[in-house]
Amino acid sequence: MSDLLSRKVANIDEELSPQRVAEAQRRDPSWQELWEYLEEIRVPRQRFLLHLEEFELRDGLLYHVRILPERVLQQLVIPRSLRDVALQLVHNDKSAARPGIFRTCCRLRDRFYFPKMLSEVRRYIGSCRECQRRKAVGRRAPLASMPEVTQPFDRVSADLIDMLGSASGHRYVLVIIDHFIAICIWVPLHSKNAETVADAFVKEYVTLFGPPKALLTDNGAEFINALLRDVCRILQVKTMYATAYHPQANGRDCYFPGNFTNFMKMQTRIPRGTLRERLNTPGLHPGVARDSRERQACETSCRI
Repeated sequence: MSDLLSRKVANIDEELSPQRVAEAQRRDPSWQELWEYLEEIRVPRQRFLLHLEEFELRDGLLYHVRILPERVLQQLVIPRSLRDVALQLVHNDKSAARPGIFRTCCRLRDRFYFPKMLSEVRRYIGSCRECQRRKAVGRRAPLASMPEVTQPFDRVSADLIDMLGSASGHRYVLVIIDHFIAICIWVPLHSKNAETVADAFVKEYVTLFGPPKALLTDNGAEFINALLRDVCRILQVKTMYATAYHPQANGRDCYFPGNFTNFMKMQTRIPRGTLRERLNTPGLHPGVARDSRERQACETSCRI
């Protein structure tokens, strides 16, 4: 009982005087029957979708009682005819500097109550002239799907796997995957600096298969650098970069590290050798072709 007596009562501004709000509450069809029920005049003729115990009359005004873990709010029920007045008082407050949808809704719920508050806040802010004139609208461009490949070497993707070291000092594995035939090239590296990665790409892939039409990588510094960009420009390879925090853009390389890590774990029973020797294990190539059709196409391309 002490919590209920000490709770903060919603402030009523001059534009929402008690007499004006009380008259509007009585005339509003949505609250008229609830008002009469709380005054013990008559039982509501139809079932309310709201819980009746959450409402009370106090000083001739209808309030909605909202019990939170840290406090109890007594929200003034706003009839339909005064909703825009309440929204204006909360959103146009000079001390608030016209907050956005979330902050306006939070400020509104601290003082007032009416159904579908969030949608009403969105409608009001969407029609606020000052917000439209002075605030930038943050719209994200939709993500485009990756174009389909129609033949080998149309697009290859590259990524690095950190193996945390090996007996021969190779810590990283450069993975290059063709998106059409799913052939994989694995190159162990001592480091992942720009010179090492660019040299491995040219020696281990370009000299064997020729330059691809496009190279897709993530946004790591080992791929986004002037050296690799110049190499691709000379070889007439188009550079493409996956969208940040969207690994599905480089799907071929994203599902491969898990398969590769599992394979290397299965090699623990084999006598310890260098990382390069393990990568040259018979049967390891061609890569991770996901079905028989891809595997057959991959083996055919390797024989050619």
